[in-house]
Amino acid sequence: MNRIPALLGPLAAAALAATAIAGPDVDENTSVRNDAGSTTKTAKVCKGSGTVSSASGALSLGLLTGDPVDLFLVYVPNPSLFSATVATTAPANLDTQLFLFQVTLDANGEPTGAYAVAGNDNMAAGTPLSKVTFPVGSTQYAPGVYALGVTVSGVRPYTYSTSANGNRVPQDMFTTSTTGLMLPTSIGANLPLRSWNGTQTLAGSYRISFAGTTLISQGAGTAGCGGVYAGSCYEPHSPRGCNDAQCCEIVCGIDAYCCSATWDTNCAQIAYENCTGCSSAPTNPCPADVNGDGTVNGADLGNVLNAWGTCQ
Repeated sequence: MNRIPALLGPLAAAALAATAIAGPDVDENTSVRNDAGSTTKTAKVCKGSGTVSSASGALSLGLLTGDPVDLFLVYVPNPSLFSATVATTAPANLDTQLFLFQVTLDANGEPTGAYAVAGNDNMAAGTPLSKVTFPVGSTQYAPGVYALGVTVSGVRPYTYSTSANGNRVPQDMFTTSTTGLMLPTSIGANLPLRSWNGTQTLAGSYRISFAGTTLISQGAGTAGCGGVYAGSCYEPHSPRGCNDAQCCEIVCGIDAYCCSATWDTNCAQIAYENCTGCSSAPTNPCPADVNGDGTVNGADLGNVLNAWGTCQ
């Protein structure tokens, strides 16, 4: 079968062009998934190649619509060089907390659980910003996938044990400390993250600065349909498959190459045409900036003309 590259519509071309030059800064808000969740299954996976400089997002209040926790999955090649620091917040008095977890993987490389490593509330007395590192002198932590959770003071990660009568008993995963590192409790080091409990009184936006952190290789897991490490269905990438299982199966039912070889521009175009429709395709936050370079100029017009065509 000879596969001729598809001609993408202007909207698709804009999204693909922006992706091609994306830098090492991670935003929890994307056109495909607009929130970093609170579990390893719903976390924002920082995937690609190269280092991670920062991650940004927002926490919100609300009984049903609140978002008190954001979790990011990253790769740590050398735990002794790792740090994550809340660099800025808005409002400036947002009292943040950071919690670091070691992630276990199944046989396909997909995350299965998160176990307590270290946490921090305040870097110093009177400083509401947070910084977390691996415990000094710890030798049990190997290079691998780790989860970093950001929340506000008062909200903490919990696991649970099972009582003699079979009831679940919530257990705090970390010791408490106003400043300095919060260390794993014995149960937090041995049982996985189950929930986040506490009272959230503030909300706002944040930016976390990373050191010693890299992106997770795209396709590091199964490289099939629905894998958390798979690329977006709406963006060409290698290897095969994409992160939305339903859309992936639709696309591969039309073109098996997308699941047997690589997810190229044809696969992305099929996803746009069959998984979302033109009106609901992922949007570019600045539609006029077609090539995603932060400037609207003649280069953007050239991209539009090159991708000229109808959206069907």
